[in-house]
Amino acid sequence: MSRVIFLDGGDDDRGALSRRIARYLDALVARGARVVLRVDPARAGTWNEFLWTFDEGAFLPHGVFDGAWPPDEPVTIATGPVPDAASAVVLCVTDAPVEELARHETVFEVVDRCSPEGVTRSRARWAAWKEAGHAQEYRKEWT
Repeated sequence: MSRVIFLDGGDDDRGALSRRIARYLDALVARGARVVLRVDPARAGTWNEFLWTFDEGAFLPHGVFDGAWPPDEPVTIATGPVPDAASAVVLCVTDAPVEELARHETVFEVVDRCSPEGVTRSRARWAAWKEAGHAQEYRKEWT
């Protein structure tokens, strides 16, 4: 069973939410985690660029999963399933299938409150995880 943690995006606009996600990735890496950032295929290039530039002076090494796991990267951007052993931590910002993500020990789901659609999506994700029988929690603080 996966541990699923829903991270409340708060009232941030989309740019601020993206920076918050990047900083959280950085914090996870600082704690020794290897992280998969699961994104929509249409946004993979944007995230790839953004993780290099999100904060002046910041450096968040990352790679893009293209069928081969980047061996030395602490963060990997993925638009589809990744190898089971590749990472125990997934930060999801898209509607990835629960069955795919459930292979990982810990999954973070970002609650996008920038739009009513984002809230609706998050509620549907919560229901899908609950129906699949996984432990869930909701956090306003991203610690």
